[in-house]
Amino acid sequence: MIRIKGVNFTYPGASLPSLIDLELDILPTEWVGLLGPNAAGKSTLVKLLGGIFLPSSGLVSIDGADTADESQRRHLRRQVGLVFPSTCDQMLFPTVEEEVAFCLGNLDPAPFGVGDWEWTPERMAGRVQEVLLLVGLQDKAGWSVRSLTPGERQKVALASALAPGPRYLALDEPTIYLDEKEHHEFISTVSRLRQELSVGVVWATQEPAQALEADRALLFTGGRLVLDAPPGTLVEDTGRLAALGLELPEMLELEARLPKVCLTEACLQMFAPSIDAS
Repeated sequence: MIRIKGVNFTYPGASLPSLIDLELDILPTEWVGLLGPNAAGKSTLVKLLGGIFLPSSGLVSIDGADTADESQRRHLRRQVGLVFPSTCDQMLFPTVEEEVAFCLGNLDPAPFGVGDWEWTPERMAGRVQEVLLLVGLQDKAGWSVRSLTPGERQKVALASALAPGPRYLALDEPTIYLDEKEHHEFISTVSRLRQELSVGVVWATQEPAQALEADRALLFTGGRLVLDAPPGTLVEDTGRLAALGLELPEMLELEARLPKVCLTEACLQMFAPSIDAS
């Protein structure tokens, strides 16, 4: 379980904190949507989960391991896989397989809890193929990263995050630069992998519709968590979203405005004759 207790975070030189008094638990295999406008604290939280930043005060722990514990740092790197908005922030090597392999070579030599495991070239190559198959890029292992579409590059980033076998994925607006087709395909891939691999998902977004994919929606503004509720609550409270400059797609907003229809037994009996006749 991810546990966040009394966390505050302020960037060096900043006058205002990016996260304030955050208290939060995230269960294994849970999908949590982090929703909010710019500067709400979503991206900061993702980086705290990945150990890129440490809290100014408070505790961030991943399955009982404190991210501030230096002795746990290498272990924690393979517990949380990170994906960022732009692959330009992540890609370091020319080919797909080299990029994914780098994430393995840069980690603890005892992954998956197997103490005597070593990343021999053969084992590394096998693992690279496994994760490329998971994201549907098994035929592009030797391709140049630059020759891929934006959606394929994000899948390379996802494969790199998956390579060490993490318990959680933390994704910071991963589809913001994708077209509609690749956007939906990426979300579908993550949803499938969550089920297949039993991983937890923390997905930061400014799009309320994406938060509807989650088990829980967490709404942030000004560094504070102001709502922790089932995603359907967002559809019922469009006024709160609008106040933060967040909008649901038109069809979802229309659905929220329509009166609820209750099909009682009496109603069903009224329509029964016409149903039988058809």
